[in-house]
Amino acid sequence: MPLLSEKLKQRNFDKSEINIPLKYLPTYMGGENGTTEEHLKDFEKKWLEYENYFKENANYGTNELLRPGKPIDFDGLYGLGIVP
Repeated sequence: MPLLSEKLKQRNFDKSEINIPLKYLPTYMGGENGTTEEHLKDFEKKWLEYENYFKENANYGTNELLRPGKPIDFDGLYGLGIVP
């Protein structure tokens, strides 16, 4: 802390001073926002609501061969390419 500027010292704070309302915390942390199992069931239910959207979306895409110009080699660009 002594090496930080005043501006950075003001931005830094002790996270234990944060008070999060219990309605946002899960029950295993002493809160009122349900259990992990409940959240997973809710997520699965929401996922299944959009099931048809994801299935239909798989029918769409792009044909990269129609794109003008030289294709970008992302593997080589970021150094991820395999050297023969």
